[in-house]
Amino acid sequence: MKKRIMYVDYLKIFAIFGVVMSHSLTQILQENVHSFKWNVGNIILQTVSPAVGIFFMVSGALILSSERTNSIGYLFKHRLVKVGVPFLIWSAATIAFSYRVDGHITFMIWLKKLLLIYNQFPSPAFWFMYPLIFFYLISPLVKVFVDHASNKVIDYIIWLWLITNLLLPDIAAMLPQQIALYFTNIPNSNLVLMGQTFGYFLLGYRLHKLPFEKNDWSKHFIFSLILLVLIVIINYFNTVYQLNIQIIGYTSLLTLLMTMEVYLTVKNWSHFHDLSDKVNHTATTVAGLCFGIYLSHGIVMQAVEQYLHIGSFWLVFLLTSVICIVLTYIISKIPKVGYYVIGVEN
Repeated sequence: MKKRIMYVDYLKIFAIFGVVMSHSLTQILQENVHSFKWNVGNIILQTVSPAVGIFFMVSGALILSSERTNSIGYLFKHRLVKVGVPFLIWSAATIAFSYRVDGHITFMIWLKKLLLIYNQFPSPAFWFMYPLIFFYLISPLVKVFVDHASNKVIDYIIWLWLITNLLLPDIAAMLPQQIALYFTNIPNSNLVLMGQTFGYFLLGYRLHKLPFEKNDWSKHFIFSLILLVLIVIINYFNTVYQLNIQIIGYTSLLTLLMTMEVYLTVKNWSHFHDLSDKVNHTATTVAGLCFGIYLSHGIVMQAVEQYLHIGSFWLVFLLTSVICIVLTYIISKIPKVGYYVIGVEN
């Protein structure tokens, strides 16, 4: 049996519940700006903002480190099936549930929405699947590149991506329009494939290959906290003085730096701190359910908010998380069904 990489499991768990939390905060962040509740929600959102980037980085680390990535047959017979089929199933279910909640659904409305999946998200939360699937499709090419390129060349591509897809857009957003136009990229013509997501895959692989350093985890943890405080302060000035500094989300340079620090903190800490077999087994089990939790949490959260009329984002987060864990765990135990519904191999 292939040995688990525990730090990857820990990162997956942080990322999935970070995503669930961020979506639980949607309503509160649209109400009573600068109220105590809004400020608490905003700080929590900033704390979990590395979640999306971590998912991309973990995917890049695992896929580009696997020898199976060289096989196009394995890609189409296994990886795309494991990801694509559950995505289609949950997209169909999410569309049906959303229209049912709205009070009007016919088979033709549902079918048309499903057939538009190529260029319209079935749910806003499912945008993540599009760059992920595209990365899967080009992963054999990227695998050839990383296997034969020096670290210096890989770093060059990462820097090129960072400057053209994160730094320059951030600068353009902060400058007056008459100056910003000189830094704004041409739509659909970024210098690096897949724009603002591709670099995360490559960066995840690059950080995965770094040697473990015993004392590095505490240093990276402190840097993570410093970046979080900086993001909170800048966000405060953003809202008070109507600044336009990009600080939250995977497209933000500051969030990228925080994501890297969280990644390296967990990587180095887990390597030198052995947890009990029971804790590791639980972490591995939950990490294996992360894809299913991601796919199902939209429906579950909508049902919790719609039918239980819960106003507390903490309770919405807790109920959604527990229901999704139980639901996906049960599905994972059903032979064949677990594979095609949530991408878990029995």
